[in-house]
Amino acid sequence: ISNVADYGAALCREANATDGFGDNNTFISNHARIGGAALGWMGAVGIYINNYKFIDNTADVYGGAIYVNPESHNCTINNSVFTGSYITNETGGFGGAIYSEVVSIEDSIFTNNEADSYGGAVFIGEVGEIFKSVFNNNSAEIAGAIFFEDFLNISDSEFRDNVGKLFSSNNVISDRGVIILNNITS
Repeated sequence: ISNVADYGAALCREANATDGFGDNNTFISNHARIGGAALGWMGAVGIYINNYKFIDNTADVYGGAIYVNPESHNCTINNSVFTGSYITNETGGFGGAIYSEVVSIEDSIFTNNEADSYGGAVFIGEVGEIFKSVFNNNSAEIAGAIFFEDFLNISDSEFRDNVGKLFSSNNVISDRGVIILNNITS
């Protein structure tokens, strides 16, 4: 609770960390001066978290709760809740709850997260998979729920009341990517 650091204020997995697993943890009111107030994955490979709760975490630029840097791979988030995470930088920020280049998210809930620029709940820089997840009342300038750049597959998920401030309302936006949608409710 209430930790402060540049990256991963509560927990940071450094370069060459592999096959990490975490279950049933809660992170409240942490702050990162750059990214990932609760968790920072810096060159980590094969990280899996299950049943985590992220409440009111903030970062200045990237991922209010989780920052996964570009050198990290095979990161999976399962059965987790993200509430009230946001980016504090008023001139720009990415992923109110999560910033990641490559990520898989399943059975998770995102509520009341906010980014000043892209992706109120999630920013995905390269490839993402999202299954059986709920996005409710998240906001950003562009893409109230999710902003992605290259490829995103979303299945069996729900989007409600997400707001992109530059557009009247939006859930998922990309500037150049491909999206596959299957059984989506909004």
